[in-house]
Amino acid sequence: MLSMHDTPGLSHLEAAALGCGLVVSLPDYGTFREYWPREWLVEVDPLDEGSVYEGLERAWRKPPPQEMATFTRERYNYGVVAEKLEQIYDRLLGGR
Repeated sequence: MLSMHDTPGLSHLEAAALGCGLVVSLPDYGTFREYWPREWLVEVDPLDEGSVYEGLERAWRKPPPQEMATFTRERYNYGVVAEKLEQIYDRLLGGR
């Protein structure tokens, strides 16, 4: 799911929460480093099929640490996201 403008989607969050590795675009193309520590990600150049192939091979050989799954489940679950969204709406609507 590499692109020129990667941002984590639901499939990325679900995969990470289940302990799957994430092969993502280099920092020039995405924002994954804002969500997970860089050492947990396999970064590739989305314009270089050799880089993508190597990244997929690396991810297959060495899964991310279990800590990534726990971190994702604790930080990006629906309850946390809903609470933050509610706080934004409350602030924008002046508590109404």
